[in-house]
Amino acid sequence: MSTITAPAIVDVTTSQQLVALLNTTPGTVIVDYWAPWCAPCRQIAPVLQQLATERGDVTLAKVNIEQATALAQQQQLMSVPTLDLHHQGRFRMRLTGPRPRHAIIQAVNEAAGAAA
Repeated sequence: MSTITAPAIVDVTTSQQLVALLNTTPGTVIVDYWAPWCAPCRQIAPVLQQLATERGDVTLAKVNIEQATALAQQQQLMSVPTLDLHHQGRFRMRLTGPRPRHAIIQAVNEAAGAAA
């Protein structure tokens, strides 16, 4: 019997897509709210992508706020980058601003309930 796994990195443009992803994806979902003009967003993007591809328990949902303006407004974003961490469909924490790799890993571990 084969197991269907979600892709590690998913582009999200609507709140319906986000809700569906959060409700059906096991493990931790990092929702990365970013913009093409945001230099700090471009700095942390490789870290997030590497984390999502290396760890089987992490899915990265990328939300370009330029293309998903309604979703960005609904989430009441004040700045980018903003990372929302969800585990097993439940919101755990929000990180605003660029963070070093170790801080993102620590937040993911905390969101999952693991000792960081």
